Amino acid sequence: RLWPTTIPPDPWGILVRSFYRLLVQQPLLHTAAGAVGGGSGTGKWVTPLQAVFPDDVIRANPMLLNALLSQGIPIVDAPAEVCRMLQDLTLGPQRTVYVSPDYVRSWLKRGQSKIPLNREAGLKVLEYCMEDIIDDEPSSVENLIGLELCPLGDGSFGMFTPKGGGEMLYIVDALESDILTTLPQLQVDRHIPAGVHERLASIARSKCLNIGPVSAPHLAHLLHFLLPKEWKRRQVVDWAPLPSQVESKRSAPSKSRAPGHPTTEWLRLLWEWIQKKAPRDLGLFRDWPILPVAGSRLCCLNPNPCVIHPQGPGSAVEEEGSVGGWSKALSSILQRLQCFILDPNFKVQHPELGQYVNEASGHGVLHAITNSMREV
Repeated sequence: RLWPTTIPPDPWGILVRSFYRLLVQQPLLHTAAGAVGGGSGTGKWVTPLQAVFPDDVIRANPMLLNALLSQGIPIVDAPAEVCRMLQDLTLGPQRTVYVSPDYVRSWLKRGQSKIPLNREAGLKVLEYCMEDIIDDEPSSVENLIGLELCPLGDGSFGMFTPKGGGEMLYIVDALESDILTTLPQLQVDRHIPAGVHERLASIARSKCLNIGPVSAPHLAHLLHFLLPKEWKRRQVVDWAPLPSQVESKRSAPSKSRAPGHPTTEWLRLLWEWIQKKAPRDLGLFRDWPILPVAGSRLCCLNPNPCVIHPQGPGSAVEEEGSVGGWSKALSSILQRLQCFILDPNFKVQHPELGQYVNEASGHGVLHAITNSMREV
């Protein structure tokens, strides 16, 4: 209340101007930086030259203000009228530092604070840092590089890096989230406020950051973390799935160990995604046994297939032990010949499936047998 907030007529006006000029290097402005978010004490006093002044957005958002103070930004709590007088009479526009999205981005990139932001505060800071970003201009989007503010599915924040320069972080839909359920640390959190999520999705379309949608090449690469590593390039593996919907409740495994066998539900979701979003890219998944066949096994997508697509269920009266209308005896003979019958319970469909599975005909069976002999 002792600060003059207006300039009276001279000669008192001369006194007010001189008073403010004398204060430019005096620590008379208070900031709570260092006392918020786990710091000790009650903050500190800074000179006008050291101060960062709040703008209208910061003044109206106490949570954002506290989040920035917790990162050590010396935002002063002086009244707006005093800040204006300091700018007009002492600092001038060139020396007045107002908090802004660009200033906050620069401060955070310097890593001057080691105090982690909680989820709500981090989202507020992210939203503020994106305020002046132009989503479809790569040169603008690149200003986010170096900020550890990307909200991830495991509750942490990931680093924005140039595309190809760091770990890819995926903007996922519900289906993709279920497929990548054991890799929440690679998913942009779907449960953040819709406005923030939409901005991240829009920014991702610039294709200059390490965030983006799940593509067929990406998912094929991620199978290395979703399936047992020893399965890679195996033509046939025994499959002992956990009961459906159990895996979705498990905590995410570390990348240093192979995850367990996938559930039947997970495999159905994988094929649903491949059918919908990779209609011309089935070959990208050839390194992994993902074809479910009778006898609790999985086969690779082999261009010289030993797998036979059975006639659909209901096309014949099935006896106990038969598979997809094939008799138990015929199924047994084919399996002894190292031919495999696609499990009809999964209803696997794909435009390119015929390249990796033989049709249920005399010619298809002979082709499967011939290919199995080559594998021996």
